[in-house]
Amino acid sequence: MWMRQIAVRSGQRTTCLEVRGHTSPSGSAEMNERLSTARAEAVRARLAAAEPAMTNRMIAVGVGGREPLVGTGRDGATDALDRRASSSASWRNATRGV
Repeated sequence: MWMRQIAVRSGQRTTCLEVRGHTSPSGSAEMNERLSTARAEAVRARLAAAEPAMTNRMIAVGVGGREPLVGTGRDGATDALDRRASSSASWRNATRGV
């Protein structure tokens, strides 16, 4: 539900979205990079399905485990919080696309 709300509200504005995929610091950097990119692409695809007008105004970026919130890299309960997707909106270049 919240993804649809983000998509619809962003589609009503001249907004560009950067969707960032994150992983915990545990595991290899190469695997985390692939996983975080896949996570960002999956969120981007769901947002585009909810609001097709946003398709050309979104970019998906994987950042691996380089931006942890609280994780220790030990694959514990706190690392689960680092396995996420986030987004940020930009109004500067929205009329020209991402």
